[in-house]
Amino acid sequence: MDVQLKTVVRQFGISKGQPVSQPRQIKVVDATAAPGARPSRGDLYILLEVLGGFPDVGFVLDQLASIITEEYYRGTGSTTGSIGAALRAANEWLFEENLNSPREQRGVAGVTCAVLRDGQLYLGQIGPALAYLWQADSLRRCPEDSPWLRQAIPSDTERAASPPLGVRRVIEPQFHHAALEPGDTFILASPALARLATGEVIAEGIARGPDAAAQELRRLAGEQDLNVLIVGVQAEGVLVPWPDVEEAPEELEEVEEVRRPARRRRGPALSVESALGTARQLLQQAQHGLGALPRRLVPQRSGAARPARPVRRTPAAPRGRFDSRVIGVLAILVPVLVLAIVLITRYQYESSRRAQIAALLRQASDARASIVTMGQRDQQRQALLQAISLIDQALQLDPQEPA
Repeated sequence: MDVQLKTVVRQFGISKGQPVSQPRQIKVVDATAAPGARPSRGDLYILLEVLGGFPDVGFVLDQLASIITEEYYRGTGSTTGSIGAALRAANEWLFEENLNSPREQRGVAGVTCAVLRDGQLYLGQIGPALAYLWQADSLRRCPEDSPWLRQAIPSDTERAASPPLGVRRVIEPQFHHAALEPGDTFILASPALARLATGEVIAEGIARGPDAAAQELRRLAGEQDLNVLIVGVQAEGVLVPWPDVEEAPEELEEVEEVRRPARRRRGPALSVESALGTARQLLQQAQHGLGALPRRLVPQRSGAARPARPVRRTPAAPRGRFDSRVIGVLAILVPVLVLAIVLITRYQYESSRRAQIAALLRQASDARASIVTMGQRDQQRQALLQAISLIDQALQLDPQEPA
């Protein structure tokens, strides 16, 4: 008997350092509820990546997503064939838009289009696109290799090998397919994710379920622009040991509020402040314990009759001396422990910040180097703007950085 599957969908975006709950780069179509969709064609998931000088990026994103959706559900052939037709229609529209626009207002786009139909996952990708599939405790990346995953703006030769939407009238997508089982998860993401995290780190997050994956990827992104769509597959009526689906968004929001200050790129004060908060709690606990010790050592007076000789017991004096030594040792160790926590936290923060700065400057250098190989001025301008943006991000981390 076929297993009925249900999905757990999580998405988030980061734009100019600010979180976005429902990015316009992402579109999810539930075939059972969306107008014009046909349930027999399966659910549709789209993630778009745009580059260039579009005067209205939102309009371009909405048009591309709308064209892909309409063309796919209009199709009557195979799933792969319908995905290909939808992506070619989107490319044709963007190509015509570029032809009819001034050079400075032209741009390109990448797309990952996924269809989940009868337990089968179908992927179609063009240009800057990225997807991950987690199943059977292993991670698969689609595509396995692409110039768009290595750098934000590849060279002319590399772009010719993997052209984006909008530069050629005729273009062919790359296709991937997999049969899904309960417990599998797939991710559509901006290509920048491949440069932010290794496959091992991503696999570790996905293995703990969609909510844990969203939380971990959001933490890794920091303030870098990124869009991520996570879809977990479960068997209908079977509980999978992931965080509660209904309560997970609140938990993620709470975790984000707690963790985000430690990831903000504004200087070391935030990380030290967090460590000092922990230190203050330890000091309060130590003071409370030290204050309670004398009260426990001093006998409580009452009107009740007491034996005549217990006060002469010899153990009383050694016990008081021992407790005094304990108090003295604690009074020395607690400040030392607090100082160690502060220093370790500061060191970890500084190491992470320097690594982020180095990565940003490396990407800026790559973008600047690619200018030499570009033949068109608008491409050179775009690469230069990309390099400047990356340097600005590095300077936000450290205004004294000799970028």
